[in-house]
Amino acid sequence: MLAESAEAEDASGTSWIIKLKPDVTFHDGKTLDADDVIFSLQRILDPDTGSSAATTIATVDPKKLEKLDDLTLRVGMVKANAIFTEALAEMRVKIVPVGYDPSKPVGTGPFKYDKFVPGGMVELDTGNARYLIRFTQTLERQQGWAWAMFSAVRKLGP
Repeated sequence: MLAESAEAEDASGTSWIIKLKPDVTFHDGKTLDADDVIFSLQRILDPDTGSSAATTIATVDPKKLEKLDDLTLRVGMVKANAIFTEALAEMRVKIVPVGYDPSKPVGTGPFKYDKFVPGGMVELDTGNARYLIRFTQTLERQQGWAWAMFSAVRKLGP
């Protein structure tokens, strides 16, 4: 989750305030900020992009996206949307850095893009150490199959 909070600004539900978590970084080292979220939402809604996520966030007005500070933005709607936060969490709504190049994917999650062969395979690297450490700590608190699965995956790794 990239946001600390996302709340309707008032009872009408036509404007939302999103506060991003501090210190979230993309795999290329860039820190996530409000400009990235605005860029991403506008990119998704741009008909030239052909994003399948456009219908998911269709109530967002791309002309009413406003950066309030580095970690806060206002999202204006073309009409009220009581489930806007659920729409943002949909897996096709990807937040990418300003200037994103689809031929060089970058994200904020636990796996870093390494290689893609069309019709063949995708190779991912566990390039985000923060996630691996949290994952390991979580599994250490678990018992049974979860720890066994993690141990098996570690043996398969490099």
